[in-house]
Amino acid sequence: MINEWLEVLCGGALALIDDGYTVGPAMEKSWDNNYDSIVVSSCEDDFEVDELRNLFWDEGFDRLESYEETIITRYDDEY
Repeated sequence: MINEWLEVLCGGALALIDDGYTVGPAMEKSWDNNYDSIVVSSCEDDFEVDELRNLFWDEGFDRLESYEETIITRYDDEY
């Protein structure tokens, strides 16, 4: 279940990056938007919220930073 949450969080952050957020604020907002559901899910599916947050900030950050760089490169190429 933790990997599914990672995908949800990254997907939410990607949408925010598309809307103009930078990686850090997009990650924080995605986390905040999903926090209540994550807590409930962690009780039902037996995982630690801190473990998911660490995974999100490690793996998710790298993935999102790469996405942001792709957008910037594409923008620079167009203009």
